[in-house]
Amino acid sequence: MRNVKRNEIFTVKLDEPAAAGYQWRMLPQKNLEICGVRSEVQDEEAVGGNITKVFFIKAEEVGEYELIFNLIRPWEKNNPVQHYHEHIDVSEDR
Repeated sequence: MRNVKRNEIFTVKLDEPAAAGYQWRMLPQKNLEICGVRSEVQDEEAVGGNITKVFFIKAEEVGEYELIFNLIRPWEKNNPVQHYHEHIDVSEDR
């Protein structure tokens, strides 16, 4: 479980085999919004190697949420090869 404050931006880092066409996609979740994405190359020398996808997510309202990402090829939407789950507990930003 991750504890965050309302309106706080937090990050999720996921390894992505981009050369194989796979991409992490967040399932829509009310009050959790992706406000930025960055790709980090893991090995500058490796052609077609993995990258780390960094998602910047804003928690907009107090509550408990399930953050879910699926690793898919966009043309194979119903066939995720991997999942990422994290419970998010958002509290008031005092």
